[in-house]
Amino acid sequence: MKYTAFTFSLPIISLLAACAPVTPPINPATPPDQHTSQSALDWQGSYAGDLPCADCPGIRSTLALKANGQYLFTTQYADRSQNITETTGRFHWQTDKVIELLGAHQQKIGAYQVLENALAPLTGAGKALSTGDGKLWLLHKVSDHSAAQDLYASYAWRLSSLAGQTIAKGSEAKAPYLSFIPAEQRVAGWDGCNRVAGGLVLGANQQLKFPALISTRMACVGVSIDGPFSKALEQTRSYAMQGSTLQFKDAEGKVLATFQAVATPPKK
Repeated sequence: MKYTAFTFSLPIISLLAACAPVTPPINPATPPDQHTSQSALDWQGSYAGDLPCADCPGIRSTLALKANGQYLFTTQYADRSQNITETTGRFHWQTDKVIELLGAHQQKIGAYQVLENALAPLTGAGKALSTGDGKLWLLHKVSDHSAAQDLYASYAWRLSSLAGQTIAKGSEAKAPYLSFIPAEQRVAGWDGCNRVAGGLVLGANQQLKFPALISTRMACVGVSIDGPFSKALEQTRSYAMQGSTLQFKDAEGKVLATFQAVATPPKK
């Protein structure tokens, strides 16, 4: 029996291989998007603004969120309340975009959607609260902790001069004071008559503003420093430090108020 040998050239082998069915490559599953509000946004810090009120012009509010899951919520009802109410507790992430504030007995205080540098309060149904013109009610982030290390060097700062006028000797204990609170990135104090509290905005080159201060509304007989002191805080645009002395300055660099470091603020 005679056998015939067949020899295939390389081009023919390549052609046969090309005609063979091709199994598509197996692509790995697309990983889920890990960029949530909790992981992607810089949500820690203090927020301030006005919240809606059924029978008043609004509720001036500040909300401080800590990395350890604790919060401090400060409120004052506009035009009717002399008191500043502070609520503390813990919060948790209800979803990857919503935080829920809990009270002392784990009851729900409120829920907020976490946005870029803002918090949007939610209704019980989980919808964002909006104003009459369709805009959202928001608490805006009011502070950058990294620029304020020197402000926290002292527990409190007592006013020593205002508009160039030195506080008279013997009356220092009654002088206004401010305390910068690093954990909540906010400020609190006393203006000579009423308690004050709220957020602060810090920027480059020692820029400083107090955009959302609130105060009690007591009438103090014989006290005249509270008005000029509050005006100085409103006009403050920067600060300067010299040892244990702190100065607030306006937009032109004029010194508005000078403070001295103290160990503890006076009790009011």
